[in-house]
Amino acid sequence: TQINGFSNSELCDYFRTNAFEIVDGRHLNENDKNKIIISDCMAHENSLTVGDYFPLTDKAISNKINCGILDYKHEIIEPKIVGIFHVNSNQIISRWTTEADIAENILFTDLETISRLKNDQANMTGIKWAGGYEKVSFFVNNPKNVRTTIEKVKELEEIEWRNFKIYPDDANYKE
Repeated sequence: TQINGFSNSELCDYFRTNAFEIVDGRHLNENDKNKIIISDCMAHENSLTVGDYFPLTDKAISNKINCGILDYKHEIIEPKIVGIFHVNSNQIISRWTTEADIAENILFTDLETISRLKNDQANMTGIKWAGGYEKVSFFVNNPKNVRTTIEKVKELEEIEWRNFKIYPDDANYKE
């Protein structure tokens, strides 16, 4: 499956566009540690509810929906389920659709938990993970502030800009 780390899952594109919606529990927030949001389908198939712990291992989850985050010996990480989401669209699944691309298999966790998973994976595979973010979204209160915000972000010296692109995205605002 794919697992995504958020400081505020409510701002995730899937939730902002209403492709996914929380049907039980709540979104992740910046104070969360060792928390997770799963789909209603995954919750149903594995008899899980808000408040249960979700073991991130390929052996602990039903074969109907495989959650093989890591397939080697690793630290057992069992975040607490704080939210359950429903997918509001129909996805055509064919033999070419990987399990990681099935919407009901997507997981959302807090930044600390995703960092622990990536560090654990790096330690086990020997591939160095430098830490940091793979994608960041900035939101502005006024659309007139978009260009100024982009310019301020581009001034951040600690970012290796050859690895990133920055661009305005006002699709949701226009809608």
